[in-house]
Amino acid sequence: MGGGLILNGSVYRGVNGLAGELGHNCIDPNGPVCPCGRRGCLEAFIGQSALVQRYHVLYRTAFPDESESDLCESTREISAAASSGDRIALQLYQEIGEHLALGLSHALNLLDVERIVLGGGVANAAPYFLPATRRVLNELLLDRRIRPQVVRAELGDQAGSFGRRVFGFEQVVYRIIYAL
Repeated sequence: MGGGLILNGSVYRGVNGLAGELGHNCIDPNGPVCPCGRRGCLEAFIGQSALVQRYHVLYRTAFPDESESDLCESTREISAAASSGDRIALQLYQEIGEHLALGLSHALNLLDVERIVLGGGVANAAPYFLPATRRVLNELLLDRRIRPQVVRAELGDQAGSFGRRVFGFEQVVYRIIYAL
């Protein structure tokens, strides 16, 4: 999970070039191990591989005697399952929305921006997780006169490519979160 913070029209990188690493903020110190090696990072809950693993856990719990041939093996398949009304996929997106809200609340309480824009492949499933994200976020944020918007990027899957080209991000970004 990548991110970027746009301040006064420029990407803010921070003194170590790590500004915007929202995915590596800890939301649960007892949570799963993240690919970075730490525990409980937001990435460990809502990164692409974490989503597929969690879908498998939820499926096996709900249907212990069923064949595993129906398991979704990608976030694209999970989104398709959700659009077909699959209750496991919908439950997963509810969880994702709640975890995302927790991570975003840290950033919003620190930065007090007006908008968070979610892009990249997983953001295509925004209709399934954004309601939970907005609901939980409203519960977690400090009182404010202007509530932040959390919206899907108009660029969709192309947000990462655009960010690399226009703003010079060096790494492949699966989801870009711009605070405008």
